[in-house]
Amino acid sequence: MPIKAFSNDGSKLLDDWEPFHISLFEGETKKEKGLSEDFNSSCYDNGLLYVSDCISFEVFKGLDETEILPVFTSDKRDFNYINVINKIPSLKFNSKEELKEMFRSGKYFF
Repeated sequence: MPIKAFSNDGSKLLDDWEPFHISLFEGETKKEKGLSEDFNSSCYDNGLLYVSDCISFEVFKGLDETEILPVFTSDKRDFNYINVINKIPSLKFNSKEELKEMFRSGKYFF
């Protein structure tokens, strides 16, 4: 069964939600591995937003535009997928330099 989060068009997913597995940042060096416990959000999979349980409910609870949906993580931490309902147009850019220029100029392209 395909994971609905990867092809969602901004519709609600709560009624048919089935948690799926994600891999969180683990780090390669000793310093990076030490940071992994402080790692509270991720958007590695196709720009999907995953956040820790505490952030999920502090930031997104009660917002009509989001759903907080549980996922399984590689290190057994409590994380959620944040489903943004009614998507809005996103910025159109080809490089980080173009994005920086939009920010500097205040002219954004969608």
